[in-house]
Amino acid sequence: MDEKAIPKRIAILSPQAIQDYAQNHDYTSHAWGWPQAENYSDMLDAAIEKAAAEPNAGKRIAGFPLYRAQFVKWSKAKNGHYIIYRPTENGIYVLRILHSAMDIPKHLENK
Repeated sequence: MDEKAIPKRIAILSPQAIQDYAQNHDYTSHAWGWPQAENYSDMLDAAIEKAAAEPNAGKRIAGFPLYRAQFVKWSKAKNGHYIIYRPTENGIYVLRILHSAMDIPKHLENK
């Protein structure tokens, strides 16, 4: 019996999310070195792929019923980043990648 292939769900990043991602990489590279920046980017990539595969698993954001957040951080880190997205028919649309110390609602206004 042939099983139908399940299409891979995709993640599309908004221009602002791309900028957030690049700024995070630049900051991490400057503060802790290129290898650490690459490792953190790989961790963000994996979290984005996981969110795309399971869009409804993310935490709902108060005041933004269509948006969800996936939290990412190193195991011993105090802070991390929230991947802010909305589920789509084929995966997710990433709106922002925000540091956990940031005011999420403030950065989502007018989105």
